Amino acid sequence: MKLFQFLVPSKIDIALILTSVGHPNRYIHDHIDKYHYILHKILQGRVLNREIGTDGYTQLHLRTLEEFLGGRYANPILKEMVKLGLIQCDYYYIEGVKSFGYRIAPEYVSKAVAIDIFKMETMVRKLNLQSAAYKRKRTKDPTWKNLTQLSIRYREAVAFIDSKLDASLARLATHSKQLAIAIPPLVQAANKKDVTLEQLLDDHEATHVAQCNGLSPIQEVISIYQSFLSRWKYFSGIDAGVPCYEHSLTVKDARRSFYNPYNQGLTLYDLLESSFLSQYNSDLASLKNINDESYFLEQPDADSRVYTNISNLSRDLRGFLYLRKAKTTPLVNCDIRNSQPYLFSLLLMEEYDGEELPEDVRYYIELTAGGNFYEHMMGLLDVPTEERDNFKKLFFGTIFFCTSYYSKRTPEGKMFGKHFPNVYSLVNEYKADSHSDLAVHMQQAEAGIMLKTIGVELTGQNIWFTSIHDSIVVMEKHVEHVKHLILEAFMAKVGIPPTVTEEWLTTVF
Repeated sequence: MKLFQFLVPSKIDIALILTSVGHPNRYIHDHIDKYHYILHKILQGRVLNREIGTDGYTQLHLRTLEEFLGGRYANPILKEMVKLGLIQCDYYYIEGVKSFGYRIAPEYVSKAVAIDIFKMETMVRKLNLQSAAYKRKRTKDPTWKNLTQLSIRYREAVAFIDSKLDASLARLATHSKQLAIAIPPLVQAANKKDVTLEQLLDDHEATHVAQCNGLSPIQEVISIYQSFLSRWKYFSGIDAGVPCYEHSLTVKDARRSFYNPYNQGLTLYDLLESSFLSQYNSDLASLKNINDESYFLEQPDADSRVYTNISNLSRDLRGFLYLRKAKTTPLVNCDIRNSQPYLFSLLLMEEYDGEELPEDVRYYIELTAGGNFYEHMMGLLDVPTEERDNFKKLFFGTIFFCTSYYSKRTPEGKMFGKHFPNVYSLVNEYKADSHSDLAVHMQQAEAGIMLKTIGVELTGQNIWFTSIHDSIVVMEKHVEHVKHLILEAFMAKVGIPPTVTEEWLTTVF
């Protein structure tokens, strides 16, 4: 294990802060690593779970922290860091389900820097023991073996994200006047006891979508934010020579940020700046983990997706990956076009098992299999072709991965329901109890083919591969074979094979 540093926000100088509040040098000497470790874990949480989002919180399991940092220190240090305003807690706990979540306080969100571990003999020993125990549980897993054969061109990749962040912040600065508006205090409706926060947010969004009169102060901020997003494009780098980070706050994410009491008084500019810095820090942590050979492989249950350093790595960083045993051989990602809509076809085929498919269901499967689904929906909604990437995210945020209560009130939901009524009906059936149930079922269907069918086949043939959820990465010489396996596996389940594309990752060097 190469990890002898912690990543911490550059604006946080623990030694200086602890000195300023009266802690003696001996205390700082003995415990500074514990403070850095907690900050490091909060940043790493976004790598392990990319769904946390810019404004989200990393769950820290107190018992695990106590085992690692000592029962006498973990909780008092956490509480002190909250009191000092370095981190914030969501104070949301469900025994056996969810631990308290923590995030870096907005005032201290900044580029992460690597801080050397102070007490090497103590902390490094604990980290090595922790790493060794983690590896022992996965040593026999062929997926783990394949994962640990990957490395990354670290310096080049860090230089890339440094330039990307600089370009992002420079471009954001050109919108500073437009984004100077502060988030207003929470509206009175937020205190209604008979309305869930999810319903409240959906109601506000539906009101805005319908363009009703009498917008609340927060709805006015949302309106300004939507106006900004309509002009913000993913920067191709033609002028600056490098790409920018995309805004990671969708309207749906932003309105949740507006209802977070910690964010009251911050400006839209503050939130977006924090968004870019958080994305950068997640990328830096991801790169450092691979470079330090600090691999992770998590599978919530036997039927679910596998999450690894590679599946959670940003798309534009995949090109810096290489396979140690074949460093000069390009890696290729075999990807299914329209993969998420097409994967829903697996659930549709289960629903209509042995029955004749309704016309809209058959047409939906044909569109997704041919890789033309997004273009079809964009045409119905008059969305410009250059907005395809943004539309994909919007579509899943308003059809598959939100409440039906919200979806039915959006233009996308209404149009989808009109043209694909039986498909939309099944989508809503899966979300009847919880909108997250659909994602779980789709991921299980995906894993059943990508991991349990194709992955098992490749392992049996001793072919190196790694999965990125609904795609398979292999060496160049195995591309055609893997494409054949994907087509064959889905043909057997759906009856119409998907369109498989090739994403060349590693260049020869």
